[in-house]
Amino acid sequence: MILALALLPLSLGLGGYGLYEPHEGHFASVAREMVLRGDWVTPTLNGAPYLNKPPLLYWLSATGTALLGFTEYAARLPLALSGWLGAVVAWKWARELWNPASGRIAALMLCVACGWFMFTHQLLIDVLLSTLLLATYYCLWRLAWNGGWVYFFALYLLLGLCVLAKGPFMLAFPLLGCVGLALSRRNREIFKKLRPVLGIVVTSLVVLPWALAVEKANPGFLSYFLFNENLKRIADTRWPPDYEVSKVSALGYLAVTAVWCLPWTLVLPQAIRSAWQDWKQGSRGTAGKEDAGTRGRADAGRIAEFNNSPRLPISASTRQEQSDSPYPQSKGVLLLVIAAATPILLFLPLSSRLVYYSIPSIAPVAILCAGWWSRCHQRQRRERIPAGMGFCLLGLAACSAAFWAPTLVTSLPKVAHVPSISLMTRAIALLVGSGSLIGGIWLLLLRPHRALAAILLGFVGAYLVTSNGFAAFQDFRSSKTLVETAHPHLGNTTLWTFEGSRELGAAGAMSYYLDRRGHALSEVAGETRRHGDAETRRRGNTPHSPTSLPPGWAKGQQDTAYRIVMVLTDGERNRLPPQFPGPQPDYAITQRELQAYWDSSRPVVFVTDFLRQPNDSSDPPELNLPDNAGEPLLVVGPRKLYGNPAARERFRSSRQSEQN
Repeated sequence: MILALALLPLSLGLGGYGLYEPHEGHFASVAREMVLRGDWVTPTLNGAPYLNKPPLLYWLSATGTALLGFTEYAARLPLALSGWLGAVVAWKWARELWNPASGRIAALMLCVACGWFMFTHQLLIDVLLSTLLLATYYCLWRLAWNGGWVYFFALYLLLGLCVLAKGPFMLAFPLLGCVGLALSRRNREIFKKLRPVLGIVVTSLVVLPWALAVEKANPGFLSYFLFNENLKRIADTRWPPDYEVSKVSALGYLAVTAVWCLPWTLVLPQAIRSAWQDWKQGSRGTAGKEDAGTRGRADAGRIAEFNNSPRLPISASTRQEQSDSPYPQSKGVLLLVIAAATPILLFLPLSSRLVYYSIPSIAPVAILCAGWWSRCHQRQRRERIPAGMGFCLLGLAACSAAFWAPTLVTSLPKVAHVPSISLMTRAIALLVGSGSLIGGIWLLLLRPHRALAAILLGFVGAYLVTSNGFAAFQDFRSSKTLVETAHPHLGNTTLWTFEGSRELGAAGAMSYYLDRRGHALSEVAGETRRHGDAETRRRGNTPHSPTSLPPGWAKGQQDTAYRIVMVLTDGERNRLPPQFPGPQPDYAITQRELQAYWDSSRPVVFVTDFLRQPNDSSDPPELNLPDNAGEPLLVVGPRKLYGNPAARERFRSSRQSEQN
């Protein structure tokens, strides 16, 4: 029941807003093209190989798309489910470390953590990676204690999935956990239990089939991926550069980490103190300060479960250690602390740190906080009072913000136009404030379960409003409204072109909304092909053969094709497309070629870069416009849609017919 409830905040409004760009446009469009092309080896975006990420999130999103259809909900659902599986791991680990109540609290805390909610509603890898890393640490803990074969194979399978999710440098995270366990006991026995040679074989069997297949299909991929997407990203010399808007200073990185862990950041000092006490007690071989009978029965059940699992061969010293030691609470707590600290400490010195790199810290922080919360009635008043006061202060601050924050938000130019932004700001502040204030009071009155319920209800209510906020911001961060408004008037014969932007996700999102399901090749004929042949002759090339595709189309599986968006390759440095191994992509055009399309009889439209900085004099809005662009046909948020004479005439006549 608790785990089912934990899924609620993660699934709120998943399909209620367009793909945010460029990141969601990138992942959802690659998943869509996997389904349309039937190629699950080479990721493609806008009709060409897109080789900057491993495939795991693409595969999951493509599976959701294949099963549920070409919708935003289908693309995002696998990520939300991976976040929920993280809550399942948190539930299991916490209940085995402390008590069943800790497990239930950990699952709820994780699903209501601010960052966990936000990044299960945005298609990025980090929640998926966080769940895999948490499960890896959990298997490492179980393997360190009793050496079960199940946890041995699960550990190395998960390591392989971590590589397929983010890359080979993710192996550093569990490696630091192993080092921490070894140093804490001054014992290298953990490395014997890990059996690294056999483990490398298991992980290689997970990773190598795809790695070799994609290298065979795209020679040079492995070198490009290892150097440009990993080593150069760490050194902050990757091309194209990471989104400037996502980069933060070292202090900013610490601040956003605290925000991602809210509201449980407020009890983090108490959780750290509790973890320190648990670690010391476990290291001394003493039991915790819980009820002896309850703890004894719980330990007996868990130890029986461990003893019934298949065992790896272990040394006599390890067998003696297991027989003499209590339940390995200290090892589990130590691994959780390492799991929480590693994403912060590893990226803090790097200039390439992005705001979401600390997401893997949320789950272990939630488990540690749940361990304290489930036993806070046994703690001294000096621990409970600061926690209760912290929630009361947060509640008072949020409630007061309900009166002044709406005015501040509506004064910001970028969000002032968003419908109901003032009302949503006030509602979020009141929900967070009332839940925190009531929860803080209950915590001061030594009613931790009532306090937790009040805080959870307040934040879930705020997230319900936030999910509506994602839809309200759609016109600013998504091309959905622009494309779905213009496309019915322009038709499939219109060629869409794009100024370019950071990465290629915006072009992928436009392609997604132009043609979600693809078309039969027989439909891609007639006027479109004639226009394509005319443009080809103008450029001095041979016209398309009966089986070739005109510009603006890409080949799908069997006898199908789908729309793509042509992208400028010389639209200034900050919007140049990535340079992957292999031939030039079919979507690439120069400004000279764009002008040739523009002057043809085929309808052509041009979309401006929505990430352009409005006050940058070196990058004026008309910088890359073709000659005779005229006034925009359509303006939606920061995006402007221009049309050549043929497109303007078609757009005008279609809208007049619709009005009549």
